[in-house]
Amino acid sequence: MWSKSHILVAALLASCALSASVAASDATWWDAAWRYRRHITVIDTIRGSGPTTVAMVEFPTLGKVNPDGSDIRVIDGEGKEVAIRIISVGLEDRACILFDAPKHGHYQLYFGNTNAKAAPSKPIEAGLTLESREFVEAPVDNWAQTQQVMLKSPKVTGRWWSPSPTMSFNPLGPMDHAICNFIGYIRAPADGTYTFATNSVDASFVFINDKPVAEWPGWHGPGGGEHATHQGKLELRAGVHRFQFVTAFRGWGACTVGWQRPGDPTIIHMNQDSFVGTLVTKIGAVESVSGSEADFQWVYDDDLAMEGRRVTAVKFESMTAPKACKWDFGDGNTSSDIAPLHIYLEPGLYTVSLDADGKKIEQKALIQPERGQLGRPYEKRISTYADMVKNYETKQLSVNALMEMGQICHEAQRFDGAIRGFRAAVDKGLIPRDGEQARWIIRLYEMYRDSGRFDDAIAVCDAISGAKDVPPQLAAQWMVLKAEVLYDYQNKIDAAETVYKTVMKTFKAENSDYVRLAYIRMGELALVRGDVKAARKILEDTERSEMWKKRVGDFEFVNGSHELNFEEFMRQNDFDAAMKEIESWEWEKPTIQLTGVTRHLRGRVHLAQKQYDMAIRELDRGMAADKYAPFAAEALFWKGQAFDELKQHDKAVECFKKLVDEHGTSNLAAKAKEKLK
Repeated sequence: MWSKSHILVAALLASCALSASVAASDATWWDAAWRYRRHITVIDTIRGSGPTTVAMVEFPTLGKVNPDGSDIRVIDGEGKEVAIRIISVGLEDRACILFDAPKHGHYQLYFGNTNAKAAPSKPIEAGLTLESREFVEAPVDNWAQTQQVMLKSPKVTGRWWSPSPTMSFNPLGPMDHAICNFIGYIRAPADGTYTFATNSVDASFVFINDKPVAEWPGWHGPGGGEHATHQGKLELRAGVHRFQFVTAFRGWGACTVGWQRPGDPTIIHMNQDSFVGTLVTKIGAVESVSGSEADFQWVYDDDLAMEGRRVTAVKFESMTAPKACKWDFGDGNTSSDIAPLHIYLEPGLYTVSLDADGKKIEQKALIQPERGQLGRPYEKRISTYADMVKNYETKQLSVNALMEMGQICHEAQRFDGAIRGFRAAVDKGLIPRDGEQARWIIRLYEMYRDSGRFDDAIAVCDAISGAKDVPPQLAAQWMVLKAEVLYDYQNKIDAAETVYKTVMKTFKAENSDYVRLAYIRMGELALVRGDVKAARKILEDTERSEMWKKRVGDFEFVNGSHELNFEEFMRQNDFDAAMKEIESWEWEKPTIQLTGVTRHLRGRVHLAQKQYDMAIRELDRGMAADKYAPFAAEALFWKGQAFDELKQHDKAVECFKKLVDEHGTSNLAAKAKEKLK
């Protein structure tokens, strides 16, 4: 066992060693006014065409870099400052720069001096950068007009290096209404004539050494540019030349540039190797003059941009080696993984924080789709996304993000997550004004309804129909859906009738099919109550009156042989289509309800879906409309089956006996007798 003197000596030695370490570190620090640095390793790999003595580094700034990047410095192995060119800084807590790197190996990147002035600039001719701006709509029929649009569109949404001037979508901003400006340096391999061609969804212009070469101005769409018809030629000397490509678009921002060099048989796409390359770098964890710091970086994994959706998967990683991490992704969701993958449901500037072993840091990350699917099957990506987002906290998510959450989970059949997302969107005041939103919120209503959560289904209807500024047609639709649950699923006839009457009173002057549907349902309710005369009057009126025969087109219905179509759908077990066929039949010919046949068919659908209570109720309603209906024997048989499944055998026996007694000549009577045995 150590004595106290041994412990004291050991502590003194450790203290000396620590002091020596700090002193050595301070001795190698370039300038104490710069409070942070990262080690950079320049490796042999070149991104683009070589040879090159220019390196590129992208790095997290921890929010410590000046907005204009004036404090960024790169120091070589001899302690000398090297020339840099800033590509992007200030839009988020991540920066990208180029710097002179005549030698491979180790460099130091310094930042964090609020009083620093920008270093003397030097042209560094390498790589390709892309800048995206929000677009202020105006004519772009020529380059002069497009320049004016650029001047009137000052808001930069993104700026970063780009592998090529080809885009399937805008990776740095809006998918529509944007201007993208590529600037870089090409390497002409030989003296001679060069051809450049542009193809784009909307206006595009190609410049070499600031001279116009090829253009396709105006709002024109993508068709017609695939055969390199928008091209130009010029003479170039072998060497490096400035390249610029500008495209403005109102719709999908797809574009590409091709070129034909001396000796090339045809025009080919300009790719990464068309541009002067940059050396690849690796970065180390941040160091501080005041001690160690928490540190993290992030990279884009994949996204749904190719599917037209702005959902992005981002990989976060601590750059130290912590034993425990706590992440907050800035959207109300957290993780304790060391290197988590997080799904952002919409683009934006998010404040992401990390607590690594008690040391905390937060950085602003500009999140937007950047890479597309990278060859990964859509179904696999959606399944991965759904497993992650199905349990998301919804409090901080916007309505759009919640709708994405619901859609992703529904597509992957994580229905609990879908319900959580869609319901939270409704609770936050969503009014489903467009077709896509309406489709998903109706699906929420159906999931509640079909799972027996009737009060939740009604709550959704009330939230939308009672929302402020809801369009009258939309309010009428959701009130009719509410009444459907009350009548068809809860057997609350009086409550349903009250809703239908309110629709008639409130919206009769509106040009809406849902008002006619409410009127038809009131006729059916009269029939259920035994008031055949009132039912006939209403149903004949809706079928024959010119006022009610007019169709607006608020919802779809089908024409044709409804009963035959119904039977075919039942054979295919397509119960939704079978129900749609019944609804279309009742819409087209409301008086069919006087026969009870459509209610009888509904009973069969519910029976096939093993919804036995509802099947019995619908079969009874069909019989109430016409006790001598030709389907009476069948209704008794199916009711007996349903009671049997519900273990209510006395009631099943009663149905089978009645079938035998009253319909002894029916071919179902023999089956009923077998059941009775």
